[in-house]
Amino acid sequence: MEGYDLLAQTKAAAIPTIVVSGVASVDEIQRAYTQHAIFAYLEKQAFDRNTFRRLVEEACLSGQVVSELDRLTDREREVFDLLARGLTNKEIADALVITTNTVKRHLKAIFEKLEVHTRSAAAAKAISNTS
Repeated sequence: MEGYDLLAQTKAAAIPTIVVSGVASVDEIQRAYTQHAIFAYLEKQAFDRNTFRRLVEEACLSGQVVSELDRLTDREREVFDLLARGLTNKEIADALVITTNTVKRHLKAIFEKLEVHTRSAAAAKAISNTS
């Protein structure tokens, strides 16, 4: 798997990620922090096992794990919010000026990210995240 694909997946799953790389370009390192929300970066050449262990402990304790809903894109969140209000696919499509097929694609992505299989289970996630 390509490194940036893996970083995109760990970001989407809200997994605190420590990058160990031979890339020492300031621009590439900054890109990893800004675009992929990494927790820390270590250079391979200066790798220190104790530093790595400390960073792993900090990552676990950081509370950086975000709400399940924070995994959704802005558009998926809009669809999710309308779903949680009880709107049908057609009503969601009309409200967002998209097709019902696009709504279905967003719902599929939402269900996968929230690890649910039904609209009611997704709606229950909305309730549990507001309490």
